[in-house]
Amino acid sequence: MRYKGKDVSLYLYVLAAFAAVGLASMAYLYLGFGLGINAISNSCTIYSTPFDCGNVVTSQYSTFLGIDWYYYGIAFFSAILAATVAFWLSDIKRTKERILYAIVAVSGAGAFVAAYLIYTELFRIHYICEFCTVGHASIFIIFAASLLLAEKTRHHRE
Repeated sequence: MRYKGKDVSLYLYVLAAFAAVGLASMAYLYLGFGLGINAISNSCTIYSTPFDCGNVVTSQYSTFLGIDWYYYGIAFFSAILAATVAFWLSDIKRTKERILYAIVAVSGAGAFVAAYLIYTELFRIHYICEFCTVGHASIFIIFAASLLLAEKTRHHRE
């Protein structure tokens, strides 16, 4: 079964677009700090302001289980993008439902983690990473769009 309507397509476009935006911002951090490309890592610093990706990405809070947060971001946004494409391409109603539930669950967990990371930037590190902020905003938008999509598709099932 295909869910039809402009609203459903709009939510899928939003999911795909913000997954791509978030993936690009995490890839940028990986290139600058994971691979050490100085031109990229130096562009993250705005002197005499609270915006400094370098202070955030190299802080004691920049890893979880020894893995940099941007790797988790790359995995998260890649998974959301892949799931969105799978939802879009599937013609099987039950498969679409399972994919959508997974997107809602994963993006909800992502929103919780993003809230923690925002708190950490603001109140522990006292610096804000612009590219991290793009990722955080993308996560919240993905979560909201997935909830709206779930609600919209629920009406098709009833």
